[in-house]
Amino acid sequence: STQSRSSAASDVYKRQVQGLKLKQHDKLVEWGAARWEECSGMPTLTEQHVPAWDWLNPRTGRLEEAILDFTSSDPVTGGPLYFDVCVYTAHSNNAGLLQSRARHPGKAAADAASDKRSRYADAGATLQPLPLEAGGRPGEDFITFVRRCGSMWEANHPGEPSPIPRLWYEVSTHLRTSNAELILSAIGK
Repeated sequence: STQSRSSAASDVYKRQVQGLKLKQHDKLVEWGAARWEECSGMPTLTEQHVPAWDWLNPRTGRLEEAILDFTSSDPVTGGPLYFDVCVYTAHSNNAGLLQSRARHPGKAAADAASDKRSRYADAGATLQPLPLEAGGRPGEDFITFVRRCGSMWEANHPGEPSPIPRLWYEVSTHLRTSNAELILSAIGK
């Protein structure tokens, strides 16, 4: 029937879009880990499990492992740092939230960081959320990450130009390319 074909097409589309969103996330994780290691000189690992932060999902009742996108050490203190990339869309089915995000630039990115901090409440300052909005706006934590990478690079490479413009160009290119892939997938290209 037409309805079952439409439903099947919708399911295929959802899998394609979810796959593209995961690909976008993974590219940003790879980028962030490589840039942190490049700028800080600290070894960086991806996809690290932190058992102390595992949590019971109240909606599903299932234990969810805390797999952080990349981990490293603070070059000043030597303490652990756990970075978690999140890309949020400003869209919401909640009319009030949608209106709030429309009126307050950066609200979706701030919500993303807040969600990460709530989920990993025991992490404290060791958790470094890296929030971006799907349209390209970085959250405050992401801005801090780029500036920190730039400062560390400049301290380790005196007299060389700051990498900050290059870092913004790279992350912007990743987001724009991923968004273009999503649009092409949506129109069947």
